[in-house]
Amino acid sequence: PVVLDPVFLLTAEEWGQVSINPTIKDKYIFVYDALCDPDTISVAKKIAKKTGFKIVCQTLGSRVSYDIDIQLYDSGPSEFIGLVKNAEYVVTDSFHGTAFSVVFEKPFISYIVAPKVSSRIRSIAALLNLSDRIIEHGKINEFQYDELKLVDYSDKLSGLINSSLKYIKASTKS
Repeated sequence: PVVLDPVFLLTAEEWGQVSINPTIKDKYIFVYDALCDPDTISVAKKIAKKTGFKIVCQTLGSRVSYDIDIQLYDSGPSEFIGLVKNAEYVVTDSFHGTAFSVVFEKPFISYIVAPKVSSRIRSIAALLNLSDRIIEHGKINEFQYDELKLVDYSDKLSGLINSSLKYIKASTKS
């Protein structure tokens, strides 16, 4: 059986308790740029052009510099969670950026930089009928910003969480 990543086994409220809220006062698009691909920023810029929101980027590349509003290099896990929780939109190339967007019910786009390592992003998006939130590598020019509608996938996610917990509990009794 397939079980959910442990990220999903805590509620948004529980994750919120460990988050540190950013000091950013303006509405923003949070970019979690784990693989340092400038196309991830291009997606955020298309959204920012239509919304007027600032772009805040957490990048894992210490030598990467983008022409955006705020670039962060040293956020810890609690700050990362707070940045996702308080964002208007999330653009990411990572599974955990996608997962926390789902947990906090944020409109998001997942840009597939490395197709060979994207199975977890594709899997959770398919399970929640959110595959339309994925942009494939090399297809950035096809992305046209359309206001991302919030999708109520709480029932589907709740069922997946329950079956995952049931499996985990049953397997630990053995």
